[in-house]
Amino acid sequence: MNKRAYIYDLETYKDIFLACFIDIKSNQRFVFEISRRKNEFKQLEQFLRTQCGLLIGYNNLSFDYPIIHNLLSKKREEHAYYYNLANQLINKRAYPYKVQFIQQLDLFKIWHFDNPAV
Repeated sequence: MNKRAYIYDLETYKDIFLACFIDIKSNQRFVFEISRRKNEFKQLEQFLRTQCGLLIGYNNLSFDYPIIHNLLSKKREEHAYYYNLANQLINKRAYPYKVQFIQQLDLFKIWHFDNPAV
């Protein structure tokens, strides 16, 4: 199966974790939810492992990808786990991963918004 490129964003709230993806060629959208109401963890994991060859985001190397990395390596199905991880990333108590399971393209880095001289 050919892996594809997706624009993506994650939302981590106290009561819900959402992962949203848009195929850059077909514009097809995929949304996965992990909450008390719905648990699509297995579908999300399968999607990431089999469909995603490149993930494109904004500030994803410092925030979204570490969450994806943990999702794929630790396989935790509780939405609260990802909420706590997001807070650690925001508070800089967790660090980005240099080894990536899925190739990343970070628009924040490409546009040099992390450069204090800009």
